[in-house]
Amino acid sequence: MSLTPQDRTDRAKRSTTVKYSPDIAPKELYDEVARGIASNVKMGPFTATSGVILPYYLNASTNFLDKDVSPKIVELMGHYVDKIIKPVLPVSEEPSLCVGMEVAGGMLVCQLASAKNSNLNNSLDFVYVRKTRKSTGTAQQLEGPQKYTSRTSDSPVINALWVDDALSTGSSMLEGIVMLKEDYNINVVAALYLVDRTKDRQNLDDAKQYLAREGFDEVKIFSIYDLQDIDDVVKSNKQ
Repeated sequence: MSLTPQDRTDRAKRSTTVKYSPDIAPKELYDEVARGIASNVKMGPFTATSGVILPYYLNASTNFLDKDVSPKIVELMGHYVDKIIKPVLPVSEEPSLCVGMEVAGGMLVCQLASAKNSNLNNSLDFVYVRKTRKSTGTAQQLEGPQKYTSRTSDSPVINALWVDDALSTGSSMLEGIVMLKEDYNINVVAALYLVDRTKDRQNLDDAKQYLAREGFDEVKIFSIYDLQDIDDVVKSNKQ
């Protein structure tokens, strides 16, 4: 069924956060990661690019450099890949790709690749995307095993999971989806984020509402936390 422009706008404004269930991951792990993310926010106030005054600044990628939080994030994402992502990936004899865009997505995908987590490694291979194509050397935009970086637009299609730290407008993911398809015939079919900044999309003008573009019609997007979940932990920590 084709989507109307209003359907797409409504989709863009909805939270992609998966309601927590103990069937997905242990509650203790879920809560520990939320507390870890909250502990690494920078307290403000800060002025956002939009002019909005923020009580704190959340740079979710900071957590990938925290040796106490990072392993727990990887473990938690492994559970979500197993319970949420695998069921929506098309069945294939070949592993799907797990793709992250620099900087934060590249950091995350490298940690997932090195985790030796069976929930991840049994079904995924890993690559990262440069924001811009190299102008020297290999002149490529995709980094990873050569069997993937040597692909062209004529290669057999392969499916991919997009991962990143925080979902805001979806602009970076849309750029990645288009480039991967046009240059490597890699089809992004799902995405998993650590945090969805849903509130960022509530009052955007149409030109910046990237998640309302047709390019996302066939992409299933999930997040582990909504920014409101982290807000609640930050407020609790201040009491």
